[in-house]
Amino acid sequence: MLAKQPKLFLPKLIVAALYGAGMLFIAAILLETIVPLLSQEMNAKIARKLVLQLPLVVGFFFYTIAVFAVDVLVNAMYPVMVKDFKAGKAISFKIALKSAVKKFKVVFPTMLVIDVAVAIPFSLISVMFILTQNTLGLVFSFVVFLAVIFAMMVLFYVVYPISVLKENNFISALIGSIKMGRKNAKQLSIPSLIPFTLSIVSFALTFDPAFLLAFIALRFLMALVATYHMVLNPNIYLALEGNR
Repeated sequence: MLAKQPKLFLPKLIVAALYGAGMLFIAAILLETIVPLLSQEMNAKIARKLVLQLPLVVGFFFYTIAVFAVDVLVNAMYPVMVKDFKAGKAISFKIALKSAVKKFKVVFPTMLVIDVAVAIPFSLISVMFILTQNTLGLVFSFVVFLAVIFAMMVLFYVVYPISVLKENNFISALIGSIKMGRKNAKQLSIPSLIPFTLSIVSFALTFDPAFLLAFIALRFLMALVATYHMVLNPNIYLALEGNR
């Protein structure tokens, strides 16, 4: 499918560029504030930096929500395009986008609930460890966070095709995805590992300016893999549905 329709890479390349810019921005803020706070006690200089960076953090929050919405909309297009391709129909971004927009009220809250369920607890715990300068606790919480993220990726692996092709509300989409994820956890853990690993490496590279070129190259690679993954995802879902 990708060989016949290479234009399918374009949407994820755009999303990768938007996410990459945001990751570099937040990494710069962390290096200016959080990292010094972990290595020394709070003082007037660090406190002043934290206050000055607050408007940027708020702006970044809204930027992240906007990019997240674009990403969800783009991802919701792929189940439609895969289904059309398997039915022998021509692939159209316009048709796929219209279908994604119609199901946006299902897909977006579903993905938002999944992300918030992990992000808020981890953020609160991280802030607590940062303020108490507990580096070991921060590292441990990060490891637990990664484990939880991977488990949720497996459980909700088919959430996009279920939301777009089947369910009409986000609660049924969540429940349906969990049921299929639990039933096929072993098979779904393999494709889930690919974007999970690349995301970790990509985020780690943002903290060293010497790796800027590697970061850009990796973001490009991630966009290619993400496209493959978004084409693979509904194919797996349709295969599982057919074998049920």
